[in-house]
Amino acid sequence: MPTLERRRTINEANLWLIAGLGNPGTRYTYTWHNVGFMFLAKLAEEHNISLTKLQKGSLIGQGRIAGQRVILAAPQTFMNLSGESLRALADYYRVPYEHLLVIYDDADLPLGSLRLLAKGGAGTHNGMRSILLHLGTEQFPRLRIGIGPVPEHLDIHDHVLSKIQEPQRRILAKVAVPACAAIEMLLREGPEAAMNLYNRNGGKVVDVASADDAEKKVANGASVGNSVDSSGNTSAENSADNSGADAAVDNEK
Repeated sequence: MPTLERRRTINEANLWLIAGLGNPGTRYTYTWHNVGFMFLAKLAEEHNISLTKLQKGSLIGQGRIAGQRVILAAPQTFMNLSGESLRALADYYRVPYEHLLVIYDDADLPLGSLRLLAKGGAGTHNGMRSILLHLGTEQFPRLRIGIGPVPEHLDIHDHVLSKIQEPQRRILAKVAVPACAAIEMLLREGPEAAMNLYNRNGGKVVDVASADDAEKKVANGASVGNSVDSSGNTSAENSADNSGADAAVDNEK
């Protein structure tokens, strides 16, 4: 007779673990290094998944996206130890590493872009370094969200821990739409199909210059069209207080 552990996972061949990286606590809300948390919260909102259960060092929620059963996870171990929690979760639910998708900020990509990869190294990202160390492999998909370039007067550490200003948050809100669509396509059709569609033009999905022009028009008193999601919401809320994942990307107002 199967053990309790085996019964829990016996039909989980299609289970995906989707993680957004960041630092827990209100101190880090709306900092660049918490973009992974923000996009994860947006994805959770789109699919009515609540991140309310603390398990293996992560806030998690379970549901279905694109017909696949998913566990969404926001590690609470702080960025540099992200691999500890994700390895524990993957082992507990017996998720194959090729079904672990990690969403994170990337200062090597310009703001307004995203890049979906089926595998790869960590680059300059300490959270990804921790994950590679604990998993012992680079063979898992990841969604990189551009937050670059780093301002000349800041080093990368200061940049990723600095607050995202409102104009940049509006740009991230625009990026979140194709980011969620890319994740859905990956789950539905596989990483290659999603990469072929969303990695074109260097992964650029938002014209930052045009977005900046719109901000200037608003500042000068000109009107611009509203853009909100189909539900009319202007922000993605999360029920996990002080998790760091509750600061979702605001939709355009």
